[in-house]
Formats: sequence, C-alpha cells, structure tokens
Amino acid sequence: MRDGRLTWFAAALAGGLVAAPLLSASDTSTANAPALEQPAATSAEQAWADLQALIAAMPSAYPEAWQTNRPSPQAYLEYRVSLSRREAAAAQKSRDFYARYPDHTNAPAARLREEQLLVAAAQMGYTQAVERLNEIEVERLSNPALSPDERFDLKARAIRRQMMRVSANQETAKSLAACEQVVRALQAEFPARPEPWEMLLDIAGEQADVPARTLARDIAQTCPQEDLKRQAGQLLKRLDWAGKPLKLKFTTLDKKTFDLEALRGKVVLVVFWASWCGPYVAGVDEDLAGYEKWHAKGLEVVGICLDKNEAAASRFIQDRQIPWPQYFDGQAWLTKWAVECGITQLPTFWLIDKSGIVRDLRARPGVESKIEKLLTESL
Repeated sequence: MRDGRLTWFAAALAGGLVAAPLLSASDTSTANAPALEQPAATSAEQAWADLQALIAAMPSAYPEAWQTNRPSPQAYLEYRVSLSRREAAAAQKSRDFYARYPDHTNAPAARLREEQLLVAAAQMGYTQAVERLNEIEVERLSNPALSPDERFDLKARAIRRQMMRVSANQETAKSLAACEQVVRALQAEFPARPEPWEMLLDIAGEQADVPARTLARDIAQTCPQEDLKRQAGQLLKRLDWAGKPLKLKFTTLDKKTFDLEALRGKVVLVVFWASWCGPYVAGVDEDLAGYEKWHAKGLEVVGICLDKNEAAASRFIQDRQIPWPQYFDGQAWLTKWAVECGITQLPTFWLIDKSGIVRDLRARPGVESKIEKLLTESL
C-alpha cells in the first residue's frame, strides 16, 4: 500500500503487496462453476436481461462487517472462490450472448462485459480467467486500429497480473528481475507515461537490498515525476537503516516515555501502521497472536502510528486491545519517525535484534521464524 491510497478491499482486488494466494484450479475449476443456462435462441432481449440480472446480483464489495471483524482464512477463501466462480459464470454468459447474437446492438457491450468480469475474476485469483483474458488481450493487441492508450492499458494490465502473481507467491529475485524487464520494455514503448515508473518503484520495494538500491537510485535520479523521485529517495533512506542501531525515543500516545535503549536484550518488532490502512486492519489479529506467543520469550512490539486523527487511532487501539506502546504526532506521512525511517508503504514491519540493530526491513512474510532466530542469538 504505497502512500496508503487503497482500502483493504481495493488492495485485495488490486493484488498489490497484500495479494492473497492465487486460487488453485481445483478451487475454481469450470467444472465446479455454477451451471450456465443457454439463452433462448428466439429471445436475445431475454438473454440480455438475464445477463444483466446475473451481474446486478453480484456483490460489489466484501461483507461490510469484515471492515472491523476480520474473517477466518477459510471464510475469506470460500468467499473468494464463490465470487470468482460467479464472475467467471457471468463472463461465460456474456461470451455466449455475443457468440449467439453477433449482430445484436448489445453484442459489443457483452464483449466488454466479458472482459471486465474476467479482469475481476483474475484479480480474485481465478487462473482460468487469466487464460481467457490473455487470449482477449492478444486478439485486441493485434488490431492495428487500437489507440495508443488502449494498447498501453492492455499491456500494463498484463504486467500488473504478472507482478501480482510474483508478490502473492513470494517468488524469487529472478522473477522480480523478469518483471522489471517487461516494465522497462513498456516504458521504452510509452516513455511519456508515468505508470511504468510506479511499477518500477513497487518492484524495488519487493527486491533484496542490492537490486532494490540500484533500481531506487535510478528512479530517484531519472524519473520525471517529483513525487516518485521523493518516494525512491525515501526507499533509499529506509535501506540505509539495515545493520545500523535505531535510536528510538519518544513520548507515547498515552503520555509515557519510551526508549528503545531500555529494551536491550529483547527482540523488538517495530510496526508502522494506521487505522485507515486496510491490510493492517485485516492482519492485526495475527500480530496480536504473535505477540501473545513470543512476548514471554523476549519479544517486544512498538507501534509508529501514521493516523492524523488521534481519536480514531486511540479507538482502534482500545477496540483491538493492542498492548504495546505507540508513537503518534498526527502528521500522517510526515510523522517524525516515518520520515526518519524512510517509510512509504503501510504496513511496514522492522525487526530489531537484542543489541538494538535493525536486522530486517521487511519482516513479513516469515516473521515468526525470523523472530525465533533472533531470540536464539546472544547479546
């Protein structure tokens, strides 16, 4: 979630850095999809009305209750499977319509609707939707009359799907390098577009130290967008903290003194978060469970809150019964310790070892094993 512009629902749909695992073919196979009724050959109008009704009946968001009460992983997966099947079924019905009635006035709209539904299903992890979407994109890109904007959007969409897969599957540095290569090709073809720079910054945020520095430095030096240059500079600033001592001292939200130096001999997880950050809200129960498991063994947690509204931050902390100390100054992205640490994404998790040294700037995923390893180290 760069600069916190996405809600949890939007972030989950976009895939991004918090994408859920892709659904397997067995989860979403067409054999398990709802049975499709073929539209009556004598009634295109009725077939179109049926399609519209099917689409209108689909939810446009996750259940509202999930914004405050995180579902179980099983409930979340079941919902994704169910919704992706419905989107795939509606996409197939759209295709059936324009195949059966190619000259109907609504045939072009049905083609567009199929593509939109496949995009939605693909974002939910439906692999068969990706296969069909690839076919559509190849066909559309072969059209010499396609506008430059349409051509860019199609290519960028395919690249974002590739990036989503790499992020969701926590793939290797080689996969991230492949993503960078295709983004560079897109950038060369459309040098005036800002989006490839944004993609490159996202890739840099996922990479290991050396390639991340190289890419971030290139963005900071050559990107024409000042905001992205600033974020690349912040990323470089964040990377510079690796292996250095963090001198973290402040007055907490509840007016107590916090000094990281007093926690020498403890492993400390520093959490940069905000109550408006959907991925953090969705995962805070996991953080609380980890704290309960490891606290007695030597883990401490400290929060750096990027909220503007103190009441909202305090209410969230109280409602979730978050026990660890919190820094808050109401400056959002200009929060003192967010600026000092070069934070441009939320949530961000840092691990500090028993000597007060920053050991991991991307503690998630795999935070439990990382904590366990640091706890075994001698001071």
